[in-house]
Formats: sequence, C-alpha cells, structure tokens
Amino acid sequence: MSAGASPTLVSGVVVAVAAALAAVVLGEPALAALGAPFAIAAAAGLTLARDPGVRVTATVAPDRVLEGDEVVVTYDVSAAHGASWLELRARLPGGLAPEPRAGARVLRLGPGAHRSVDVPARATRWGGHLVGGARVRATDGIGAVWFSGVAEAGAAVRVLPGVERLRTMIAPARTQAAVGPRRSRLRGEGLELAEVRPWVSGDHPRRLHWRATARRGAPHVADRHPERSADVLIFLDTFADLRGARESTLTLAVRAAAGLADAHLRTRDRVGVVAFGGVLHWLAPGSGVTHALRITDALASSEVVMSYVARDVSLVPPAVLPARALVIAITPLLDERGARALLDLCARGHDIVIIEIDALALVGERTDAAMRLWALRRAAMRARLAELGATTATWDGVRPLESVLEEVAAFRRASRLAARISS
Repeated sequence: MSAGASPTLVSGVVVAVAAALAAVVLGEPALAALGAPFAIAAAAGLTLARDPGVRVTATVAPDRVLEGDEVVVTYDVSAAHGASWLELRARLPGGLAPEPRAGARVLRLGPGAHRSVDVPARATRWGGHLVGGARVRATDGIGAVWFSGVAEAGAAVRVLPGVERLRTMIAPARTQAAVGPRRSRLRGEGLELAEVRPWVSGDHPRRLHWRATARRGAPHVADRHPERSADVLIFLDTFADLRGARESTLTLAVRAAAGLADAHLRTRDRVGVVAFGGVLHWLAPGSGVTHALRITDALASSEVVMSYVARDVSLVPPAVLPARALVIAITPLLDERGARALLDLCARGHDIVIIEIDALALVGERTDAAMRLWALRRAAMRARLAELGATTATWDGVRPLESVLEEVAAFRRASRLAARISS
C-alpha cells in the first residue's frame, strides 16, 4: 500500500509553519510556541505511523446468473496491525450495476481481526466478469498518514443472456431418421394419419384401414406420418460488431440465439451452436438440461475477435453440421467472410433461415453516399441468398422476435405450397 499525508497531518504542518512565520515577521517568539504542539503532533504521527497490513479477498454468490438477477460480492477484510479507520469502496465491472445501498463502507479493525462486507449488484449485461476489485484507504489511531491501495478482481461471475420465451418456431424442411417429437412429411409407421388409399401388393396387413375397407368393399390401407427428430444448428456470425444507441449487434444476436435454442430444446429437438468468426467455436447438437446449460455458457462466451484470416464452413466438423439439419443463421451482414459462409451453406443444399440483425436501424437514419452504398450492398447480398433458397428476415431488436419467426414460418409454408402446386 502507498502512504500519503492525511488532512490531519497537513493541517498540523500548516498551522506550525504559519505560527513560525508569524513569530519571525512580528518578532513575537510566543507565537512560535503556539504552533509547537501541532509540529510535535505531526512529527509523532509520522514517526509512529505504520502500514496496517490490510488484506482483501472476495467471493461472489451466485457465480452463474441471468441478466437482471442480483449477485452479492462478499469482501473479507483483515488488518494485521489493526486500523482505526478503514474505507472500502467496491469497483465493479461494466456488466454489473451497484445497488443504491452499495456505497463506500467504513470499518474499524483490531489487530488480526476479520470483517465481511456484502456489496449487492445487479447483472446488466451477459458475459463473463471478474469481480472483487476495490479501493482501500486505512489509517491508525493518530490518523496522520493514510495508506491506500487497490485490490485486484479475482472472483468470476458468469452472466447468462436473458431468454425470450418463444411460442413460434421454425419447422425444419427435413427431419432425421431417429424417432422424435416432430411429424415427418414422409410416410411410414406413426400416429398421425396422412391418407387412406387402396391396398397394393407389399402393404403390411397391420396397416389395413378396416372402416374404409368395410365401407368400400375393397382393401384400403392407412398411410401415416412417422415421428422423427430434428437437428437445429444456430449459426452465429461473430466476425464484426456494431454498437448502436441501444445495444450492439452481437448483444442482439446472442439474445436471439438464446431464445431460439431454448424454444427448440423445449420441443426436444437436438440443438447445436457454431460461433463463426475470428475464433471458431462449436457445440455439437444435443438435447437435455445439461446441454441447455452448455449452450447458454457457449453463448455467454461469444465475443468478436479481430482477425484477417479467411475462413469457410469446411472448418466446421461434419458431426456439428448434419446433412439434414435446419441451420438458423443470425448475422448483421457486416463482414464479407460471414456472408460468403452463408452462401456456401446455401450452395451445399442446407435448409437455411437467416435472421439479419438490422445494423441500419442501430446506426440511425443517414443519407450520405457511403450509407446508401452500404445499404445497396446489403440488399444485393440478401437477394443473392434468397436466390439460393435461403429464407431471410430482418430484426431490429425493438419488435418481438416472435413476430419475425411468424413471418419466416408463414413464408416457408407459402413457398412449400407454391412448390407443391407448380409440381
């Protein structure tokens, strides 16, 4: 800890010096005697002052919270030589907002004594944060010298992104071969009736529809839709981030991804995550409560890492990107590498849905030539993706994500109906 003069010491020195100067100027030795006690007190304070040996450690509970939840940072404060006056002022990271009652704390510690100080805070932004930092000032009984220092943050808290409960989900165009909760468009063994048709050679007797057979006087069988599982891959573009007046594109993308992952996991789909950016992270599709925690942790660790390396989707392991998976890409379309990866996925025949974070809405209305050119390039990229079969929708972060998903679902239903009619 660094030592510094306290106001008490400064006041004593100023009074002693002023008395000595007055005695010299006015020729009155008695005035110097008036300042002598202050000079003696200042000298004694400097001689007897010693470092109180303050030690500060911190813990946080709980260490995993959602946005908007409260955490409590507990500081354990001790002084090897005691401190008659100790001020502890917590230093919290940007993702945690102190509660109104979390101000500076003043303590009195005896030699070797310990005190616990609780500082409540509220999580305001997802991500990993280090807490436990504090500024400390302490002095002894005389109070002539202040000893101050900074305690480094060492306790980790992970703030998970808030999840918007979604009722509308994007139905995959194709399902997997494994049994699951989704109705397949194919015909086979299942519960939901597809159609009743005349019997043909090779049909299993168990599939006979006895009521239609009795009514029509000829054997008829029932075709049903089998129940199959679906794989959903959330493709998060983390090449670039644009900060607006409200939130950044990365924050909106992570919140959308968290809501989509939660909705599909609740319907027992297998969900995977790929953070495609300067650093490539992935999580293979899975299901269950434990996998939901893994996905939330992976999204909370998302960050934009500056890199000029050209990347493509061939870097993603095949197990992470199943052939019949529904790929939901969340991107601001700010970096050409992310856009090229989406074009590559479309060209490979994947079922792609793109939720574009509206970067133009974040930066506000501008009419300069550079902004118009940027808007035209984004429109051209959007049209190119639509030509390759991707369904695109724009989300500005203000309206509910549910409305965007309803638009996507309605468009996909209309497209399938048009394809069925044209064929």
